[in-house]
Amino acid sequence: MTNTSAQDLVYSIEVPDGSTLDIAQLSNGYDSKHRLAYGGNCPGDTEIACTDDPDTNEESWANTTGSTQTVYWIQSAFSTGCGDFELSWSISACAAPQFTLAQGANDCPAGTSFDIDVDVTDIGSSISTVDISYTVDGGTATVIGSVGTGITSITGLSPGAVVEVTVYDTDNNTCTSDPSSINVTLGCPPANDDAAGATELTMGETCVDVSGDAANATESMPAIACAGFTGNANDDVWFKFIATTPFPTIQVTSTTDLVLELLESDQMTNVDCSDGFGGGETLDISTAGVITPGMEYYVRVYSYGTGPFTYDVCVFDELPAPAAGSAACTATGMAMSTGSGLWLNLFDGDDLVASFKDDEAMGEVNCSYYVDPTGVREDGSATPIAFLDVDYQITVATQPAGDIPIRVYFSDAEFAELAAASSTVGTTGDLNVTHVPGGICEPGDFDNQGITQVLIGQSGNGTVTGGSYVEFETPSFSAFFLHGGNSALQSVALPLDLISLEVRAKQAGNMVSWTTANEINISHIEVQKSDRANGQWSTIGKLKPTGDRENSYEYMDESPYAVTYYRLNTVDLDGSNDISKVVSAVRKGDNRLTVFPNPATSKLSIQTASSETGSAIYNLYDLTGKVVLTQKVNLDNGQNQIDIDISTLQSGVYMLQFATASEIYTERIVKN
Repeated sequence: MTNTSAQDLVYSIEVPDGSTLDIAQLSNGYDSKHRLAYGGNCPGDTEIACTDDPDTNEESWANTTGSTQTVYWIQSAFSTGCGDFELSWSISACAAPQFTLAQGANDCPAGTSFDIDVDVTDIGSSISTVDISYTVDGGTATVIGSVGTGITSITGLSPGAVVEVTVYDTDNNTCTSDPSSINVTLGCPPANDDAAGATELTMGETCVDVSGDAANATESMPAIACAGFTGNANDDVWFKFIATTPFPTIQVTSTTDLVLELLESDQMTNVDCSDGFGGGETLDISTAGVITPGMEYYVRVYSYGTGPFTYDVCVFDELPAPAAGSAACTATGMAMSTGSGLWLNLFDGDDLVASFKDDEAMGEVNCSYYVDPTGVREDGSATPIAFLDVDYQITVATQPAGDIPIRVYFSDAEFAELAAASSTVGTTGDLNVTHVPGGICEPGDFDNQGITQVLIGQSGNGTVTGGSYVEFETPSFSAFFLHGGNSALQSVALPLDLISLEVRAKQAGNMVSWTTANEINISHIEVQKSDRANGQWSTIGKLKPTGDRENSYEYMDESPYAVTYYRLNTVDLDGSNDISKVVSAVRKGDNRLTVFPNPATSKLSIQTASSETGSAIYNLYDLTGKVVLTQKVNLDNGQNQIDIDISTLQSGVYMLQFATASEIYTERIVKN
């Protein structure tokens, strides 16, 4: 276009309501000026802009009048100048801002003030900023002006308030979003809204419900797939408990369709789950022996849909019948003592053997027990005392500083047999305990193994399915025997005086030495050893007595274990015998079983010492109790190393069981 004189050139453009006009000279060959206006007759009554310099200044106008307007561009010259110029314009429709609403901060647990977060994700066709307008419960609108993208909080709201929000262009309030409403939460989330605030459950013999309400609960981690379905964990609540048996049942009852999940606490790894079908039923998880007594576990509950829901939850295990046992020392499963203050139970499979109150952190607790096949036995005192056909050995990693309550279990039939054989036993309240500190589980008649035995009176008793228990307190863990009367059990007198017995670890082996006196009618003295884990003893040497008044002997064991236990079996000329006390030697640098590295990534190694050639088997279980790896391996006399490839296993927690002909070891393994 060419302006050939100082006269004005006028251009008109129709701009619809809600649209924006952008107009400017792209080029100019002379000194010009321009005016932009609308309304009335040409050249417009309402001025939008009037610009002299720069000539190419861009003008922008948003039509917010409510109707289409004719806009006039008046091109003029300064003084009498004239020349060429290029005029360009565009009309753009409104692009509404975009935003989302969400619950914001709060003053919980007071629960009086809540925020709503307005997240502006797009300012639309706005040049730079938008305004936020909101009402609370239909009241007067409040405007938060000139904000960009990001979160702006509406603060100080009351629980349950209804907030309606609109966002519009700061420069064009007709370019507005659709209104959106949100209800302020009705209150604070429950205290157990996440694992850190988990409600503590106490595991008992029966279900003792803990009731609660998941109103206002929020999601703490995504839902899992359970029974082929995945719910909505937007309202999960948490619980925790310390297992007292390997077989807890976790149970939740609600009128809502729920998902129940059991998790191992260290890695938050799923152990098991249960999914409801429509609500109104009771969900439970009955664990299959993959639980370690003394360890902490988490329980998560959430609605399959959107909730909210109320619930009753509990964890329990009805104590089973006492173990039947066998005519050999039988090892039970272990428990982990952490000082939880709970009663922890020791099982042989599904059968109950003993319990202890976890009042101090004693580490790994193991138990062995022996049931004599001939039934009730008698001690070697002048007036024999009948004692129960079961004896118990309990060992701990760290002996307690104070007395620890213990319960030992026996069947109704075993007690009836003892009551029939003992004039001092009529009820379980008549039973007392002989404690042999440092004693071991050993088949046969009572033997205090040369150690002073201690009488412990019971502190209580009770019943379980098909049996009973006696409760007592002990300052240390070792061997225990049940009987009537008020005297401790006694051993048969030794056929000689054993003045001393000791063992020392030497470079060539372990040296056992002892001194005796009054060797009368002695046939021979046997040196016996054991790894003590199962109470099986082997004779490694036999010596003839010298017959002198006082004698000293030595015997070198050239093939000791990492920890070896020794005793003497003194045999009389008439064939009678008796057993000495037990002594032990620990060889530095030896290990009965070492598993490394732990945690492991691709390879797991087992190092173990064996006193003879033989075989062993290892099983690796996942937390559902499924065997994921198993293999039989050969053992050489001495140190052995077994390498296991775990590179194909998923990350998580596993239980390694390593079994030889005489021992079973269990180790918790973490796979990275």
